[in-house]
Amino acid sequence: MEVVLMHRRYVDHKSSPSEEADDKQMPPSKAEPATVKNVDLLPIPTVQQKVTASAMQGLGQFSYDVRMGATGLIVGVQAIMNGRAPIKTRMVVPLDPWTQLSFYYHPGLGRIQLYDSDSLGGLNNAPEYYVGRVVVTDSEALVYLRGRIKDIPGFKNIIVKDEQNSGSAFATYSSKVKHFIEANIARQEQLSHIDLHKQISYLEGQVDVLTKIIIQSGIVRNPEQLELLKEADHFSLCENLDAKALRKKMQYKKFVRGIDKLC
Repeated sequence: MEVVLMHRRYVDHKSSPSEEADDKQMPPSKAEPATVKNVDLLPIPTVQQKVTASAMQGLGQFSYDVRMGATGLIVGVQAIMNGRAPIKTRMVVPLDPWTQLSFYYHPGLGRIQLYDSDSLGGLNNAPEYYVGRVVVTDSEALVYLRGRIKDIPGFKNIIVKDEQNSGSAFATYSSKVKHFIEANIARQEQLSHIDLHKQISYLEGQVDVLTKIIIQSGIVRNPEQLELLKEADHFSLCENLDAKALRKKMQYKKFVRGIDKLC
């Protein structure tokens, strides 16, 4: 599998410290085609403001040590937190095909946490502690590392333009990654239409019907188990709804299964 590292063009922090206000505050592109915008998973940033190192919040002045390991890509990370406190940690990035992960530094734990980009786990993380992301297909892994850094030896390095974010850079480099990200966006959009309360309700109705059938069949010989089933049946949806109403509830299952075909 080919591993490609993407990052911003290197800037000497000593001679130009304001350049470090880089990836989380990049201005949106004025010339990005609509097809690329569809795969931008990072938040649209605000206009970059020049700040001194002492006033910076979050992480800056990144450097990385990257090598392949037995279980994934081993990434050593050094940075400055809040303009003054050095941090040093590492993460192991699994390169499982058809996955995408985001990396955030957790100040309280002193380590980097990896979040599946398909889940909601990383949404509560502060963008200033964002470190990078990876998108993996069956043949390539595109890794974006935050910061204006020098090329990392041993890997192909791609410079992300100032008008790009990682999503548009990935899409420009690989059509396969672009289609994968677009498919995940479509999947998430479809899943957003599922009402979890309705889904739980029809599942509960289905279980209640099965419970009633089991009780009436007489197949349960254990008295304690039978009593538990009867207690559960006492609070059954079937007690408050007729067959027509229950059937209507379970029609939602057909809708959910239709979405499953897309997902």
